[in-house]
Amino acid sequence: MGKLGLQARAIKGKIRRFLLPKIHPKYVKKQLSIRQGKCLQCGKCCIMLYRCPFLKGSGDNIRCLIYNSFRPHQCKLFPIDERDLNEIDGPCGYSFPTKES
Repeated sequence: MGKLGLQARAIKGKIRRFLLPKIHPKYVKKQLSIRQGKCLQCGKCCIMLYRCPFLKGSGDNIRCLIYNSFRPHQCKLFPIDERDLNEIDGPCGYSFPTKES
């Protein structure tokens, strides 16, 4: 997928994640209840479309300046479902059970 295609996918994902909690809050609540794992604080979700201004450092030395104090709602919700995991570049500490599980 070319750069333009990746950007379009990232924009679509960002809009979906913004609207889902407002339009389908029950779906989001259900997804969060089955989400497994924990945040690795790797910053991959913080640079999907643009780099979050609260993300500092680079490489293995990335940290969120507000992770333990005041993370925005959309940060706490990520990932809502498997589609979000497919948008980040690399592994995530979160997962969702598959139908086979």
